[in-house]
Amino acid sequence: MLSTDGPLLIALDTARRMLAACDQWSAIAGGEASIDRIHYDALPPPSPGPHYTRSQMIAVRPFALLWSDTAAGYQIDSGTTTADSPNQSGRVICQIELNVPAEHATKPHAVATWANRTIGRLVRTGSPAAPGLWDLSRNPGSLPIRQIDVAAYERTTTKESIDLGDAIIFELALHWSTK
Repeated sequence: MLSTDGPLLIALDTARRMLAACDQWSAIAGGEASIDRIHYDALPPPSPGPHYTRSQMIAVRPFALLWSDTAAGYQIDSGTTTADSPNQSGRVICQIELNVPAEHATKPHAVATWANRTIGRLVRTGSPAAPGLWDLSRNPGSLPIRQIDVAAYERTTTKESIDLGDAIIFELALHWSTK
């Protein structure tokens, strides 16, 4: 049965639910409310606005932004002359921004260890009890992920830290396919 939402929104909604179900995301984003920290396209406007202040940015983190990749967001094709069961694929981008823990702020090695551990656990744990995105993609109703690309994290510069707080930002490209 087709949904009136269409396949692009279904992919985004599924990716959002999957990220919220990741054990690591739940741990860093507040458990049950963790889905409320996952947004499409951009953060909601600050209140008061018009721009986020340093304290508002620190408070809104951690957050994730999801969108369909501008180069390969969605493809549909058919291997036969009938289009009843088309092959579908696409790529969802998941940009995540996290505050750097104060205890690591002056220790680059500690920041790198924490960041890579956090990112890695979001991608894959190998544990059904504490799943990452890859682990969840094998479950019915999940986005059928066939590849996850991890972009290296970036840390805010000294000036950005003064204006917006000390944070890391990274992207995950979730390649999915029904083929």
